[in-house]
Amino acid sequence: MKEIKRSDQTRKNILSAGRLLIGKHGYSAVGLALILKESNVPKGSFYHYFPSKEAFGQALLDDYVTDYLTRVDTLSSGPGTAGEKLSLLDCLADTIGVRGNRQSMPRREARGRDRRFV
Repeated sequence: MKEIKRSDQTRKNILSAGRLLIGKHGYSAVGLALILKESNVPKGSFYHYFPSKEAFGQALLDDYVTDYLTRVDTLSSGPGTAGEKLSLLDCLADTIGVRGNRQSMPRREARGRDRRFV
């Protein structure tokens, strides 16, 4: 198993906290102070990884798209008919909120769905 460097883990923690907060409140409503508080990272460390909140937003989008494409690749290369895969893709869209919903589906509502995408 590949060990994650501490600096990579810190960056990942910042992105994870930001993704949850922005998913819930929206980009404009979430200030840097809230992201720092949630990720338990000092302000100077944030700027070590991201030169600005805009750069953070870009990294967040890159991370989100990479995650989405990984899930789609997993789906498309997995077993099942084309119809079953399209049904799972529909579930994926619901789960990660690509249909215009601001938030992802809560896990309790996703019971019975394919666990690869929840």
